[in-house]
Amino acid sequence: MSRLEAAAASVDITPELGVPSPAGRVEAVEGPLRAGLVVFRSGGRSIVWVTLNQATLSPEYDQALAHTVGSAVGVPELAVVLGCTRNLSSPLSFGGANAADPGAPRLPYHDRVIAALGRAAAEAVGRLGPARLRYAEGTLPELQYNRKGRRPDGTTFFKRQEDLRAQPDDIGLIDPRIPLLRVDSLSGEPIAVVTQYTGDPCIATRLDRGAVNPDLPGYAAERLAARLGQRDLPVLYFQGCKADVAVRHMFEGDAKARDAGDRLGDELARLYDEAEPIQGAELAERHGRAAVPLEPLPSAERLSLELDEVADFRRRMARGENVEILLGHNFPAIAAAALRLRTADAMQVWLDWAVAARRGRAPVPREVWFDVHAYRIGDFALATTAAELFGHAGLEIRAHSPVKRLIVACCCRQPWPALPGAARWAYLPGSADLDGNEYMTCHYRYTRFVTQFAPPAGDAVRDALVDLLSSV
Repeated sequence: MSRLEAAAASVDITPELGVPSPAGRVEAVEGPLRAGLVVFRSGGRSIVWVTLNQATLSPEYDQALAHTVGSAVGVPELAVVLGCTRNLSSPLSFGGANAADPGAPRLPYHDRVIAALGRAAAEAVGRLGPARLRYAEGTLPELQYNRKGRRPDGTTFFKRQEDLRAQPDDIGLIDPRIPLLRVDSLSGEPIAVVTQYTGDPCIATRLDRGAVNPDLPGYAAERLAARLGQRDLPVLYFQGCKADVAVRHMFEGDAKARDAGDRLGDELARLYDEAEPIQGAELAERHGRAAVPLEPLPSAERLSLELDEVADFRRRMARGENVEILLGHNFPAIAAAALRLRTADAMQVWLDWAVAARRGRAPVPREVWFDVHAYRIGDFALATTAAELFGHAGLEIRAHSPVKRLIVACCCRQPWPALPGAARWAYLPGSADLDGNEYMTCHYRYTRFVTQFAPPAGDAVRDALVDLLSSV
């Protein structure tokens, strides 16, 4: 019978001042950022899971990390899980060049993170020891909301915290569940905790200046570690199917982020105490791909109207007006004029491409491919994809998976593998969400030369993950 071994590490990935961030450059560090890493070995097979408390991984950063960590553990890159919390109060990845973005440079900061995770993985291999797993699942719905708002004309918009006050009722669903995997030594000493919560952690995000902040994921991990008396406990925080779900108190600052993190950390501590043993110790993994179709190009008339709207937006901004919405994108009140204009620039690039494509001067992709992965340890499984699925998908994967002790993690590994450069978003609705007025299916297209998703869209990724879970 196979024996499970495990070792873990918590790695500081806090950047120095001046590193590029979503708001420009890091001007302040309000708290540390950390990565969690755990190595599992059983029956001659090893896998390694890593989560980083940051917004995204570009393909270039993803590949460098997977190669370094995989080499340190002695496993192929597919045996390396890399997940992001989607914390926007974090530095940018390097690379990711496309027509709308020249790409962020590779900096000593990135090399430091890559080297530190490589060292941590190698050291973990040297510390592997007998381990056992326990699992629990709870809920915490009061921190979440569905961020779809609806206007009188039936169109939808991105409902932020300020909009939530005017339209407090959820239109769509949320997935409030919190799965927790506890990794212990045979004597009961904590090795690591693996968990998942659903919703964009943007409480501490500053759009007016670059500030690094642990936000909900970091503060929750800190609270859990303090409750367990393990200051440096590795906590791997995976993001759920959150494309239409956000965490409450968006952009309301550090104090609100810490309060929310403390509440989530307290719930994690309760689940930690209630966790029940996982049966079996065998490791297995399966990998696949899902094809997601795209709609045809918009009509020439629609493109013309959208170009006119972007031009009018620029004119109004130049007059000092506070323009709140552009082509379905709802700007928060805190968003600076420069940030709004950068969004308009990206939309302009997409529209120029679409006009050229309609005239036959540029290729039009008809589908994109998303990788899907399933990793199993005994009667527990971790299912991952880069796609940011809508909440329906997460609930349906769990309902149809033969493995019920399960974490479904989005924002894992590189997005848009079939296309060059890094996508900032890969929000992927299911067929039930594609009603023609669904904001998430269109306004994020402006960072990538693809058209809006077509049915079955996210259902294809959902079904591929269920198939993997049925065979892993």
